[in-house]
Amino acid sequence: MEPLRRATPHAGLRPREDLAAPRLAELAALDDAGFRALFSGSPVKRIGRHRFVRNVLIAIGNSADRSLLPVAARLTGDEDPVVAEAASWACRQLDAGPPSEAPANTSSRTPPLRSRS
Repeated sequence: MEPLRRATPHAGLRPREDLAAPRLAELAALDDAGFRALFSGSPVKRIGRHRFVRNVLIAIGNSADRSLLPVAARLTGDEDPVVAEAASWACRQLDAGPPSEAPANTSSRTPPLRSRS
């Protein structure tokens, strides 16, 4: 048998250094101009700032990192209702403590998925 060959990634397909392990707080703080600048030339730019930040807030809510609670709380007043709803959800998750301490009602643990189309 021939050994498994690993493909060498094409230089254009390597991850950008400035996006390697970004901090959730920094990503959540992006305004539209900052989002467009950071993801210029990236397929991520296609989803838009609002949906991207919604996804970041879901990651924040799932992180169990209570230090991110102020980050999520700031976005509860975002102009986009999808972002504001995701921020409220993230705050509830971080405020609830570990899942073992969460109330029996698990519907609050389901992230908001509504999207503006």
